[in-house]
Amino acid sequence: MDASSRLVTCPECGATVKESNLRRHLSRVHSKQLERSRPKRKKRKSIVRKLRRHSGYLFVCALIVIFGLVLFYAVNHGLWRASTGGQPKMSTSNLPRAVFQTNLGSFVVELDTRHAPITAGNFMDLAARGFYNGLTFHRIVKGALIQGGDPYGNGTGGSGKNIPWENSTLRNLKYTIAMARAGDPNDPRFSGTASSQFFINLKDNTYLDNFKYPFVVFGRVVEGFDVVDSIGSLAPPGSMTYDGPPTMTVKMNISIHS
Repeated sequence: MDASSRLVTCPECGATVKESNLRRHLSRVHSKQLERSRPKRKKRKSIVRKLRRHSGYLFVCALIVIFGLVLFYAVNHGLWRASTGGQPKMSTSNLPRAVFQTNLGSFVVELDTRHAPITAGNFMDLAARGFYNGLTFHRIVKGALIQGGDPYGNGTGGSGKNIPWENSTLRNLKYTIAMARAGDPNDPRFSGTASSQFFINLKDNTYLDNFKYPFVVFGRVVEGFDVVDSIGSLAPPGSMTYDGPPTMTVKMNISIHS
């Protein structure tokens, strides 16, 4: 027998009514309502609510991860060139250094053998053999770069051996050192013409990185920025480039320190 036909006794008046009609009988005759029994439901915390509660913690974790990734990229991709006040930050690495002694003072260049092993290695080999001793900074592009390393002192000489071009991924930023070479930097036939001549950037010359075969950066000045600027100021006023005296009088001696 289902609830629609089962008879029950009214708790108020004792009348016999169908179970299905008991609620209606109590409401109409006795003005009472039966409470409906509902199963208790367990409160469940939604995933969204949990995320909101821990949003601050998750935000801090995300910042830590992002900072770690940026730091990892900077260490492994040569971003030591980031500068403060126009000068690269001092390095705490164990990279070899070249000490330039000139009649205007000395400065130190850190050689990045990690990102430019071929180019930096060639420079270190020439310096160790004394090739650069007594040579001059034969060329100045005012406010842009100073260039040296030519045994003839006129921009036409080299060491007698060329080195292959390598993609160091380092950029021509202020106070970085790069190899000079002949020919069209977009032509692969001239990509391997670097020998002994090098230049030091006096400003961010990032346009030099836009060629198909960019001028290879292999280090940066880490000490003696004022000396580098002093050499760069020797170009006569109103002149963009200058070859010969007084730049021919700025001679160098280079020693390598590991």
